[in-house]
Amino acid sequence: MIDIDLLVAADWHSRGTVVDALEELVSSQILEVQQTAGLRFAHDKVRESVYRGLGLVERIRLHALAAAAIERKSGSDLHLASVCSKLAHHWTQAGEVGKAIPYWARAGKRSLETAAHDDAIRYFESAIRLASSQPAADVFQICQWERFLGEAYFCRGKMQESETHLLRCLDGLGYGIPAASWRRSWSFAKLLGIQLWQRLVSFPISNDERRNEASLAAARLAFIRAWKNDVIATTTAVLTSANLADVFAQPPSARPYAILGLTAGFARLHRLEQSYFRRVLALTCLGHPFLTSIPQALPTV
Repeated sequence: MIDIDLLVAADWHSRGTVVDALEELVSSQILEVQQTAGLRFAHDKVRESVYRGLGLVERIRLHALAAAAIERKSGSDLHLASVCSKLAHHWTQAGEVGKAIPYWARAGKRSLETAAHDDAIRYFESAIRLASSQPAADVFQICQWERFLGEAYFCRGKMQESETHLLRCLDGLGYGIPAASWRRSWSFAKLLGIQLWQRLVSFPISNDERRNEASLAAARLAFIRAWKNDVIATTTAVLTSANLADVFAQPPSARPYAILGLTAGFARLHRLEQSYFRRVLALTCLGHPFLTSIPQALPTV
């Protein structure tokens, strides 16, 4: 659909001039009028032919004009995924990668929040690809987008792709999980020791965003690996998530503590089981006037 107001804003011509030009294109059957969609090209091939006929410099100029016009016109709608994706596309084609990347990421986040997972995947992949090509890439931001991409793939039921991006997130943040079986066994023993030690001592409260992101990625990874029925891999991911989360006043996820509570229960370590489930309830019921009293009401065994 052709937005007349946007054309006026983009090319700084008067509305009358733009309307006259559009009427001439309609008379030439290059454009057509549709009752529901307004003006549009008579055929996609016509639009493609016109676009190919533009020189490279002219394409870049027009994309930049379109992006700037959309920014001026959108105002409070700049949070919408549809608007952000248009801006990301135009700034990318205009060669303004630095302006395009935040819009790709914003479009991805909005799509993920509204369960448009295929769109989220496409937008985050664009953000990561462009950001990774920059000389001063923000590694933390890219790793966060990798986690979001892993979540989007998970919601689409594509577990292998989700696992790949979650592992990239963890590797990039410096909390990689070993792939070799012997290294996983050693890592499992080490992580278990750390978790048992952290049950006995208290740590200073941290606000480390890297640990927070890594904990969330490992928690989701544990869920995926549980589907593979790989006990060591699942528990390693769970312990990684819990060990990273223990330094927060309010850990980012209750999931690893729930799994550790179940594991402790199967091992008949009931005091440890109670400890984990108290934390799960404290996290999941946080802020609810009735449910917040449940952890204190649990009996000790």
